[in-house]
Amino acid sequence: MSDPTRTCLGCRAKAAQGDLVRVYRVDDGLALGKGPGRGAYFHTACWQRALPRLPRALRAQVDTSELASLLGEGLGKTSAEQFKT
Repeated sequence: MSDPTRTCLGCRAKAAQGDLVRVYRVDDGLALGKGPGRGAYFHTACWQRALPRLPRALRAQVDTSELASLLGEGLGKTSAEQFKT
């Protein structure tokens, strides 16, 4: 069975869900990976283009610098595989 298809928030290309990173809202900000609630998907290479679209996609005001720090910390420690859904 194939992966579900999702649209990258940055480049707007369709891709398999497993090829994208998911960001979602939590009570105290943003989180990456699997989790409950509304989320948005993007390629790791497209995260900067996804930033302006993120508040609308998550239907909330978000601190986009938080996503940059989450990605910077996470991708610096391990591969992007950690964030795949």
